[in-house]
Amino acid sequence: NCAYLQLQLGENVQTAFQLAFGALGTILFGILAHKKIGKYPKPLPKSQNPKKELFEIIALWSIVFASISYIILFGSEAYPTITIGGVKFTLHFLFILFTPFLLEMVINRRSLKELGFITPISWKPAIALIGFGLFFGIFAFLFEGATPVNKEYLLLGIITPSFKEEWFYRAILQLKLERAFGINKSWFYGGLLFGLAHVPTTFYGPLWVACGNDILGALFRLLGHCAFGWLWGILFIKCRSIIPGSIGHYFA
Repeated sequence: NCAYLQLQLGENVQTAFQLAFGALGTILFGILAHKKIGKYPKPLPKSQNPKKELFEIIALWSIVFASISYIILFGSEAYPTITIGGVKFTLHFLFILFTPFLLEMVINRRSLKELGFITPISWKPAIALIGFGLFFGIFAFLFEGATPVNKEYLLLGIITPSFKEEWFYRAILQLKLERAFGINKSWFYGGLLFGLAHVPTTFYGPLWVACGNDILGALFRLLGHCAFGWLWGILFIKCRSIIPGSIGHYFA
């Protein structure tokens, strides 16, 4: 038993070190992106009602966080689904894709162009997003290994989590944050929201198991998620397009 505990402790320390290294590296990439990769564009027009924007941000994020927690705690089998045209969609999928769509495009009357469905206004940060995604994908493969998956899973990954998360956290939440607080606060708070949304999977879900039920490893993984959100948020602002971020996210 003592030998097993020593082995487990050694594995946990190694995992925590790798996660700390990854989080620190991502933060350094974020600093590089902030200072050197492209220029910040003209800020979006200030919202006439910042408190309303903030309320909508908190409401959307809380719904999605509660939805993720439900799936982690009770299992996907117990999660409600809706069948549309013979295809089953989880309620979570609808929450994260269609609720923001109704809020921003129907109620707040914002166009797809305003939500990042445009050609990048600057190609340097756009290319950086895809390049960083490839780097993270290769890094994860080398240090964490790979798990064989079928073609359907690979195709689904384009939509979820790649496009789904870029749509929700960057095109919706971050742009609302920018309208309420300005550019720099938008990517900082947006990255925090992105990281904190991973608390269920990191502290009482599959990623908790992956880091050996080790609190230090989980904290470094959480920091890594926040750093990823900061990096992606900075470059998203500088290119103003959701497309490069979705591609880079998929590779990562």
